[in-house]
Amino acid sequence: MRAAPGSFRHWTGAVARAAVGSPRRRTLTALVAGVATALAVVGGSAAAAFTATTASQLTTVNTTTYPCFTRSPADSPYFYWAYNEASGTSFTDSSGNNRGAVMLSGTRTAGTCIANASPVFTTTATSGGAFLTYTTAPPTDITIETWFKTAANGTTGGGRMIGYGNMPNGSSTTYDRVAYMDNAGHVCFEMNFGNPASICTGSTYNDGTWHLVDVSVVGGNAQGARVLYIDGVSQATGVSARTSSSYGGYWRVGSDAVGDLQTAGNSLNTASGTSANSGPTNTSWPGSLDNTAVYSAILTQTQVTAHFNNSKNAR
Repeated sequence: MRAAPGSFRHWTGAVARAAVGSPRRRTLTALVAGVATALAVVGGSAAAAFTATTASQLTTVNTTTYPCFTRSPADSPYFYWAYNEASGTSFTDSSGNNRGAVMLSGTRTAGTCIANASPVFTTTATSGGAFLTYTTAPPTDITIETWFKTAANGTTGGGRMIGYGNMPNGSSTTYDRVAYMDNAGHVCFEMNFGNPASICTGSTYNDGTWHLVDVSVVGGNAQGARVLYIDGVSQATGVSARTSSSYGGYWRVGSDAVGDLQTAGNSLNTASGTSANSGPTNTSWPGSLDNTAVYSAILTQTQVTAHFNNSKNAR
C-alpha cells in the first residue's frame, strides 16, 4: 500500500530516496532516521520516557552526592569544597589533595540537576561553619575563592566567608587571610593579625544574590600585594609592607573571630585596628557559600573571569 502524500511515512521514505549521493543528503538521512526513532519511542510509550527522567532524579536525591555537579575544578586548587554531599558532616576536597573539611554546624541546601542549581552550604549570623584539619602553614602565594550570597537583600552585620586561624572552632586568637563582608555590605580582605592591612570594595553586595569573590595575595618579597575581584572584575587592590603570617592552623569557612577586621572607608592599607574601626558584627556568615577554594598560586584576571563565566549558570 502506498503511503498518502503528506504522511510521516511518505515523507521519510521520500527523503531517504533523495538522500543517496551527497554528504549533505546522507546527513539529512541520518537526522530523519533519528527523528523517526524518537517519535516511535514517544508514540509507543510516552510514559516510559518520563519515568526514566523521574527515576534519574530520584536516584540523585537518594545518593550521598550529586553526580551531576561532580566536575573537576580548574587550575589545580590547593583545596576545593563544592558542598555537593547530600548528608553527613564532611565536605569532600574535589581537588584530589585530600584536604576535606569537617562541618561544625550549618545547613546543606539541596540542589537540583534539572534546574542546574548547585547544592550549597548555609549558615546563620550566629552559628555555622566548617574547618580544614590542621595544616603546618598555608601557601605563601595564594588565591582565595568562594561564591557567596547573603540571606536577603539588605542583610546587615556582615560576617566571615573564609579565613585562616589557629583554632578549629570557637574564636581563633590569631587569624589571617580573611575574606569577609563588613556591616554595610562591602566585601573586604584582611591580612596580618595584630597589625592589619585590609582592602574593600567600593560597592556593596549584601543584595541576596550570588556573587563570586577572588582575592590574590602575593607573599614573600612582594610584601603583600593584593587584588580583590567580584564576579570576575577587579574591585580593589593594595600593597603594604606587611605580608601574611606563617603559623600552623586551620582554614575555616562561615565563622571565626571578627574583632580585628576592618570596615570599608579606613585608610585601607594602614588601618589602625582600633575599636572604632572594628569589623563585622556577625560572628558567622549570614547566608550561603558554594564552591570554596584556595589556590597555591596567583590566578590571573583571565583565570578569575573564566571561573566566574564557567560556573555562574549554576547560581
